[in-house]
Amino acid sequence: MRKQVVGIDALRLLAALLVMGSHLIVSSWLRSRNGGVMPTTAFMPLRPVFCYGWIGVEIFFVISGFVIAYSAQSVSAAKFAKYRFFRLWPMCVLCALVAAGAALWMHALTLPAVFRDVLETIVFTPGSHVTEYIDDPFWTLPVEVAFYLLVFLLIASRRLRWLPRAMTVVGTVSFVYWSFVTADPFWSGRIWTIVHKSLQHLSFYPSLLILHGCFFATGVLVWDAMLRPGYRAGWKHALALTISVAGCLMEIWYHATIAQPYLEMWFPQWGAEAIWIGTVGMIWASVRYNGALQHRLGKRGVSALRAMGLVTYPLYLLHNRLGYSITMKLHPALGWYGAFACAVLTIFALATLLALWIDPKIQSVLKRRFS
Repeated sequence: MRKQVVGIDALRLLAALLVMGSHLIVSSWLRSRNGGVMPTTAFMPLRPVFCYGWIGVEIFFVISGFVIAYSAQSVSAAKFAKYRFFRLWPMCVLCALVAAGAALWMHALTLPAVFRDVLETIVFTPGSHVTEYIDDPFWTLPVEVAFYLLVFLLIASRRLRWLPRAMTVVGTVSFVYWSFVTADPFWSGRIWTIVHKSLQHLSFYPSLLILHGCFFATGVLVWDAMLRPGYRAGWKHALALTISVAGCLMEIWYHATIAQPYLEMWFPQWGAEAIWIGTVGMIWASVRYNGALQHRLGKRGVSALRAMGLVTYPLYLLHNRLGYSITMKLHPALGWYGAFACAVLTIFALATLLALWIDPKIQSVLKRRFS
């Protein structure tokens, strides 16, 4: 059994909290799709704190690249596919049903629209826009599945050792793409910006890993340098990692640029880049000092941190529509901050229930059925 890297679970929780804060505090007033619109003044003092919260998604992609590269070693293709399916799909269905209930509660969608969006969500249909899913956070799942599929094909062909090379290619393609997109304003006509926006309307486009492949590549290459048995990173590895990280920074810069008019806020792009670089450094520190961390935390602390890591998946999927709905329904009686506190507590309680009690029972049944 592979040794748990306890710092990764803490980073998962941090990423989930960042995204939750971004959705419920910074962009909640834009959520007319959730039923009703929250006034811009609702959480004005907290908006600057979470203006970079969207960076949590990019952090999740790096963590996924690292964890999948680490956990895929010495497993069969069938075992890898079953484990990822059991980990991803049951919770996706449960959270999609909760989001559907919240949508109907707020009269945000009709019953046929809810049925359509839930179906597209739980089959991981690649989508070009978040509105094609029952709730915004689900758009990342087809992107994750595309990365899993690449790893599965390498395992099935007995070429898993090629994973760092394959992700170097993916990261380089992503780097070249973002180089053109971010450099385009310095040219004339914004040609690549137009191409970028046009391609995003293709339903399968995000799943090609052109947009986010650099983040998965960074995670894989960090694993390759630190934990791959018998491997010593050289200048070629350093160059590949530098290219992937540069692609990530350009994607973050672009995202921060377009987010400012959307959120009607100004914040420097380098702030998001600094947060992301800091989390990559935390992954390195988590591996480097994993033994010391486990010793300091003890068995109970490690188990608690692992439990929190498991809770982050449903927390990420549940928070947006459900949190918005609870806040909107309760704010007349409790005020915005009281309603928000109730929403957060409810989301954490439900995510904990799903992750630590309901989902294990479902997975146990599925594993017995498909063993």
